[in-house]
Amino acid sequence: MDPCAGVKELNSNFNTISVYPNPCSEYFYIKSSMKEEEGIVVNELGQVVARFEVKEDEAKKIVGLRRGIYFVITNRSRLKIIIGD
Repeated sequence: MDPCAGVKELNSNFNTISVYPNPCSEYFYIKSSMKEEEGIVVNELGQVVARFEVKEDEAKKIVGLRRGIYFVITNRSRLKIIIGD
C-alpha cells in the first residue's frame, strides 16, 4: 500500500462489497467483488441479525429486518444500510 494513497484509493481497496438499494424499505442486496465473502449484518446495538455468504458477482437478498440502521461487516468492509418505510 502506498503511504501517500488518497482516500478514494484506500476505499477502493477496502470495500469489496456493495449494498443496494440504500436506503431501502423491505430488503437489500449484498454483492461482492471477491471470489468468496462471508459476513454479518448487525443492528445499532451490535446484535447479529443476519449472516451471509456471497460469491463473486452474485447478489444475496437480505429480508425480514425492521426499520433502522444496520451495518454490513466482512473481514475487509463495513457499510451502513438504512431501512425505512
